[in-house]
Amino acid sequence: MMKVEIKDKLIFIKPIKPSVYDGVAAGKLTLFACDFLSRHNITVTHENVTVASHRLFPNKFCLNGYPYYPNQELTRRELWHCKAEGKLIGSNRGTFCITPRGRKTTEEIMSLLNGFGSKQKISRCNPNRSKSNSILKEVETSPAFKKFREGKLEEITKGEICFILQGTLDSPPRVLMSNLKALDEIIETGNRLDMVGFSKYIQSVIG
Repeated sequence: MMKVEIKDKLIFIKPIKPSVYDGVAAGKLTLFACDFLSRHNITVTHENVTVASHRLFPNKFCLNGYPYYPNQELTRRELWHCKAEGKLIGSNRGTFCITPRGRKTTEEIMSLLNGFGSKQKISRCNPNRSKSNSILKEVETSPAFKKFREGKLEEITKGEICFILQGTLDSPPRVLMSNLKALDEIIETGNRLDMVGFSKYIQSVIG
């Protein structure tokens, strides 16, 4: 049976409606993402906060002109501001923890968001058919895979590859390779022969 790590839960985070958070500052949303990860027993690292913020609030935390990709620099900046305000402790190279002052702010944010996301539950990462199909669908509709099928390899960016592997440009190669190995097993189980070559291409890029 394939081992699925806790971080794979991130793929199942459901986005909150833009109309709910449009007027909320990015720093407060970043703190909300930290709290969200903590409540779901996911390590609060810069990488995880980057992905979670983009999953929860895609309109606010995407790259300009590239809505499918998280803006890790924005997340890094907002984490720094939260630390400077005494609402977080930790570092980008380690983990973060919400302080009592930050906890008070998260309660205010919950009120601003009208409770959206507070009761959201992430599936428990059991390697079932539904999850595998969801992951394969995400790969199939990704810009990188579409470019690969069209033979436009020179247009595929490292960021697009990292997105498929649930990482960022800051993700260590070993993490990306581990996620690729898990993806390979899903591709094999799903009998997606059309993705085998794509997986080998990804390995050549990150290897």
